[in-house]
Amino acid sequence: MPITREKPRLLICEDETDKAFFEQLMLTEGINNIQVHFAGGRGQFNQALKAARTAAFKDILLVSDSDDNPGISFSEVCDGIRSAQYTVPARPRVIAPASGKNPSVTVLMVPWDDEEGSVETVCLPALEGKFPQETECLNQFCVCTHTDTWRIKARSEMRVECLLACTYATEPKISLRYVLQRSNCPIDLNHECFTRIRDAIRSFSSSSV
Repeated sequence: MPITREKPRLLICEDETDKAFFEQLMLTEGINNIQVHFAGGRGQFNQALKAARTAAFKDILLVSDSDDNPGISFSEVCDGIRSAQYTVPARPRVIAPASGKNPSVTVLMVPWDDEEGSVETVCLPALEGKFPQETECLNQFCVCTHTDTWRIKARSEMRVECLLACTYATEPKISLRYVLQRSNCPIDLNHECFTRIRDAIRSFSSSSV
């Protein structure tokens, strides 16, 4: 869908869970000058960037999961930027300045520049801190089922889903997206595990480039 400009800066993420996370994080931090749009996957960033150019946003932050290979994931993000005919940033969190009708572009990899994982990886420590007894049981379950040997992204997603399922008796199939959107969300967005992401969003919200 075309992007209509409502705020000067635009954060483009992959999916609806990412969108819910960043919207709630910014709400907690009192950041109100960034509009959030989900592209429907990293492969759709180029289309979202083209729409953003038409809408005349000032600055764009592309947020992508690092998945199992941060280098490859960043390269794929850059391919989308190049395909949309924007200037490609040299590294994550380095601003590619605006040029012509194109806004500036910055890439934020989650959980961080060279670390494997996803939004679930970032949220997991806060969720485990909220439910320590359930987390201990989950640790034993992961050893028993050998899921403790999975790659970080898959392991994080599995652990988040398990903790949510066993703490929402009336909604055991509830997703992280819907939990994040609730007023009684058990995830403390002031937790120290969000510090780097929070600082990156604050930096983007106040950038003068």
